[in-house]
Amino acid sequence: MAVERVPTTLRDCFFKDDHFAVNWENFDKLKEHVHTVSEDMWKKFNAQLRHYQPMIESENKEDEKAVAPFPRHWMLPSFPALFDNVDSLDLYKEADKELIRFKEDDTSMELSLDTHNYRPDEIHIAVEEGMIVVTGKHEEKSEDGRRTTTRQFRRAYTLPAGVSKEQVTSNLSSDGVLVISAKKDAPAIKN
Repeated sequence: MAVERVPTTLRDCFFKDDHFAVNWENFDKLKEHVHTVSEDMWKKFNAQLRHYQPMIESENKEDEKAVAPFPRHWMLPSFPALFDNVDSLDLYKEADKELIRFKEDDTSMELSLDTHNYRPDEIHIAVEEGMIVVTGKHEEKSEDGRRTTTRQFRRAYTLPAGVSKEQVTSNLSSDGVLVISAKKDAPAIKN
């Protein structure tokens, strides 16, 4: 079977181009979740800090209260609550770090990939043997030509049943979010 390249439409930044607006809802949910968790965490942190009573270092080495004026384990607090309810956000669910989101329902299949490390001409989307295949390859050579660094990926996703290669579209935002969509045919109405 011949490999059919899927044309890619280059677009504006992900959050500036209205074409990607259907995807913004999940990112808004993520932003609200992060804001809520961080706000709660900072309130707790500020309350603890207000009640913190530093002990002043004593010149007397035998004084039991001779400690550092601030805890030595000082760090910014962690955000463990960020991972609570993360499944409901429908983002970054896979171990694949480049896959932002994969969604399939009765009407369509859509996947979003983070390809910001690749130029548009280094990304190829094809339909071959019932699969949507996405590849990217980027090479950098040092100025003196003695070193070459190569970064590449290949992802393959099963084309949904009843979807033809002509129904697959791809759009690439200027900030590297690649969205590949495949519209499914409407199911036949049964009497």
